Amino acid sequence: MKPLGINVKVALATSVMSIVMIAVVTVLQAQRLREDFTKVLFAQQDALITRTAEDLDDKLTTLLDVIAQSARKQPRSLMADPAALRNWYEERAMLSMFDDVIVIDGAGTVIADVPHIAGREKVSVADRDYFKRVVETRKPMIAGPIKSRVSGQPIVQMVAPILDERGKVVGVLAGVLRLYKDNMLGHLRTAKVGKTGYYFAVTLGEPSIYVVHPEASRILQPRAQNANPATTRAMKGEFEGTVFSTSAAGVPGVSSYRRLKSTDWLLASILPVQEAFEPFEGVQLHMLAWGVAASLISALLIGWITLYLLAPVAKLRNAIKAGSSRHSLSARAPAKVK
Repeated sequence: MKPLGINVKVALATSVMSIVMIAVVTVLQAQRLREDFTKVLFAQQDALITRTAEDLDDKLTTLLDVIAQSARKQPRSLMADPAALRNWYEERAMLSMFDDVIVIDGAGTVIADVPHIAGREKVSVADRDYFKRVVETRKPMIAGPIKSRVSGQPIVQMVAPILDERGKVVGVLAGVLRLYKDNMLGHLRTAKVGKTGYYFAVTLGEPSIYVVHPEASRILQPRAQNANPATTRAMKGEFEGTVFSTSAAGVPGVSSYRRLKSTDWLLASILPVQEAFEPFEGVQLHMLAWGVAASLISALLIGWITLYLLAPVAKLRNAIKAGSSRHSLSARAPAKVK
């Protein structure tokens, strides 16, 4: 095989060098672009979870204020007349905000409910922690999540004390949100983050249980100890914000966390990494295609320019080589005899 000429070697070297340089620049640019995309993604998820947490806090606080105001304005004489008590709350606008409204007497027994459910009256909740706390503190609170003793469904309650003229607790008013229904919390359970992401909320106590989760079977169930480590850190108060995480099932995701101010819950959102970086993957693919095309075009162009510029040098080298060959032949030729 005929060896390559110096001009071809130089052209190949410069072409390869151009390909390598463009490849390095493309890789560095893709890495920088991914970092910038990650910052934007994290900022968006931070803003989303913050806005959702603030909205949920506002709604829970509003509902609690409604219950507290209703408990203060309820005529105390109605506590002795369950039928009149039920009629009073059936005419109140607050009924549209809750799935159920329940009135409990000072001994912890349900005396009226709207809507009326057979068997709910006379049910005792005196052993419930929320009842004991309201009687002790005489302050409204968000109670739950717990399982209803009548329906067996998971519920969250806004409860407030009903006080007499001397400030003694004579009853407790409760507004009920059923976690399976399409109410404020039920809507959050079915809301999507992106296309396949979701929200969930857990209590911060021990054991931690699910308040909101797209899988209805998980509501009121304790959170597994080997679940997402990022959630565990957020529950311990180590951080609030957005991080990369891996679920107990090994699925990578972008997780965002915020603690609620109105109650001891942690609100979280999960967006699968595959979906989160889907737009970037498309940009990266286009960048790779343009990088390959630029490398090939640059290599061909630089090779052609190099060959063009080295063409005179190659001609001079060939001429010198040819002259040297003729001189060598003439020196070897025998002298003629005269």
